Amino acid sequence: MVVEGKDALHESFKQFYSNANPEDEMTLNKSTVRFIDSNHALFVYDAQGSSVMDGQKFEWKSVGAVLLVRTRDGWKIELETGTPVMEMPGQ
Repeated sequence: MVVEGKDALHESFKQFYSNANPEDEMTLNKSTVRFIDSNHALFVYDAQGSSVMDGQKFEWKSVGAVLLVRTRDGWKIELETGTPVMEMPGQ
């Protein structure tokens, strides 16, 4: 799949991270794409969703960044980092 432009990168990110489990959900609340040069882009996101593990559903939030590099086959993930966002207990 060849991806061109910011909107296509957003959509491919959602498809890449979608889970085969139909009970799982993910929503990109906010995301930006910055092109560093013609072959590198930085995708920064704020996401939330729910996942089912061992029959138990849990809600999650995350922020992260993905460094993408363009190859002859399309955009590939070079580096990805994600951080869970959790409320402090008792607040």
